[in-house]
Amino acid sequence: MTIPNSVTTIGASAFRGCEGLTGVVIPNSVTSIQTWAFLDCTNLASITLPAKMPTLGQQVFHNTPWLSSFGSYAVVNGVLIAYLGSDENLFLPDGTVSVHGYAFRGSESIVSVTIPDSVTQIDAGAFRGCKNLTSVTVKSNKTAIGASAFRECGRLTGVTLPAGLTSIGYKAFDETPWQTSLGEFPVVNGVLLGYQGESEQVTIPAGVTVISPGAFDSKKTISQIQLPDGVTTIGSWAFQYCTKLTSINLPDSITAMGSRAFYQCESLANITLPPNITTLGDGMFRGCKSLTELIIPDGVTAIGNSTFRDCEKLVNVTLPASVKTIGVYAFQNSKNVKLTGITGSAAEQYAKENNLTFLVQIEPEPTTPFTDVAADDYFTQAVSWAVDNKITTGTTSTTFSPNLTCSTGQILTFLWRAKGAPTPTAFGPFTFPANAFYTEAVSWAYENGLVTADFDPDTPCTRSTAVTYLWKLAGSPAAPAATFTDVSADAAYAPAVAWAVDQKITTGTGTGITFSPDATCTRGQIMTFLYRNLGTEGAAT
Repeated sequence: MTIPNSVTTIGASAFRGCEGLTGVVIPNSVTSIQTWAFLDCTNLASITLPAKMPTLGQQVFHNTPWLSSFGSYAVVNGVLIAYLGSDENLFLPDGTVSVHGYAFRGSESIVSVTIPDSVTQIDAGAFRGCKNLTSVTVKSNKTAIGASAFRECGRLTGVTLPAGLTSIGYKAFDETPWQTSLGEFPVVNGVLLGYQGESEQVTIPAGVTVISPGAFDSKKTISQIQLPDGVTTIGSWAFQYCTKLTSINLPDSITAMGSRAFYQCESLANITLPPNITTLGDGMFRGCKSLTELIIPDGVTAIGNSTFRDCEKLVNVTLPASVKTIGVYAFQNSKNVKLTGITGSAAEQYAKENNLTFLVQIEPEPTTPFTDVAADDYFTQAVSWAVDNKITTGTTSTTFSPNLTCSTGQILTFLWRAKGAPTPTAFGPFTFPANAFYTEAVSWAYENGLVTADFDPDTPCTRSTAVTYLWKLAGSPAAPAATFTDVSADAAYAPAVAWAVDQKITTGTGTGITFSPDATCTRGQIMTFLYRNLGTEGAAT
C-alpha cells in the first residue's frame, strides 16, 4: 500500500489487524501516526517512513515483523521508537537522537539505563511506570527531559544528571523515591522540580533559576510565595490551581513565563509583571477571578489565546505599544475590563473588534539630558529612546549635537548598540585602528553584510546609505516601489528606499516627491530613522 501525499494523519487503529498487509510507504506529508495504527499487522515486513519522524502514538507498529527485525532497539532516523528486549541494564545505542514517549513505558525488566551524549530529547512518558528501574544516568547537559519521562518509577533512587542540564519537563520525576528524598524543595541544577511541602507561606531558596512546569500545580494550601532574585523562567502550569494564592513576587530577572502559569489562581488579586518578558502565554491568567488590574510592561509583543479569560473582576489593563498581537478569547467573559493604550495600537483594534471599552493613554512628553534638544524638536522622542536604550550618550554629558553631520562609523555604532552590541567574531579586513570607538560595530556590520572591506568610517552618511543599512539589517525584504522623482528604478538603493517608505521610516523630502538620496544626514535625522525602524511604528513626518 502507498499512502498519497494528501494524507497528514494516520488515525488510531487505522490498519490494526490487517494480516494481509506486507508493505506500506508513508509519505513525508504525514506528521502524526496515532496509537495502534499498525498494531497486529502480523505480515507487515516493509515500512518506509518519512524523512522527519512523525509524532507516534502508543504501540504503533507492535507485533509486526518490521519492528521485530530491529532486535532489542528499534531506532529509525535516530529515533528510538520501541524497546523489545528484556535486559536489566541498558546502554542506549550511540547515535540515538531521541527516545520516543512510549519506547520503554511500563517495562518491568529494566533496572538501570544510561542515556548517551547523542540523545537530545527524551519524550514525555518515555520511561513512565518502569517499576523496577532504580538508576538513571544522563550524559549530556543538552538533553531535554520531557513531561512525566520517569514518573511513577517507584524504585528509582539514583539519578545522575550533568551540570547545566536545566530542561526538565512537567513532573518528569514525580512519584519517585529519588525526588522525594530531595526534601521540600527538590532542586537540580537550579531547577525546582516540584514543591513537596504543605506550608501556607513559601519562600523558595536562593539559587533557584527555573520553576519547572507544574512545580506548584494544585497546591491549594499556599497563600504566599516569595521567589528569589535570579529566577529567569517560570514553566507552564507552574502555579495553576493554587486557588488560595493571594501574593507572589516576580523578580526582574524573569524573562519567560509559560502558558497557564497562573491558571485558576482564584484568589490572586494583584500581581506586578517582570519588565523583561515578551509574551503572555495562552491561558496564563485564565480564571483569576480576583484579579482587578494589570499593567503589561513595555516590551511585551504578544498576548496569547484566553490569557485573561474568565477574569470576572478585571477592570483595568494597560497595554504598551509594543503589543502587536492579541489572541482569540483573550478577554472573554472579563466583561468589565477596560483596555488602555495608545491610539492606533493593537489594543485599540482589539477593543473595537470585541466591543470592549478603550481608553487613550496620554503619553508624557519625552525628555533628554541635553540642552540642545528641545521638548518640541522632531527628533526629541527618538533621542530620548536612544538614551534610554544606551544607544547614545551624546557628544558631551549635556549636548547631543543634533545638527552635526553623522558619519557612517557613527550610524553603524548606533545600529550596533541598538542590537545589543553583539561581539563580532573577528576584526574585519580594515585599515583603521583596532581600538577606534566604531571598530566592533563596523566589524559586526561587515559580518552581517552591511559594509565591504573598503569601508571608510569617516564618510558622511547619506540618506540612501542610512536606509540601505537598515534594509539590509532587516533581511533585504521586498516592498512596493517608491515614486520619488530622484530615485531611478535601477538605482542600487531603490529597494531600500521603497522598503523605508513602506515601513514609515521616511516619506521623502520637501513636498514628498523627492527622497534626496545624496543629501547627508544629521545626527538628529539618523536617530529619527533608527527610532522609527527599531523603536516604534510611529508615523513618519
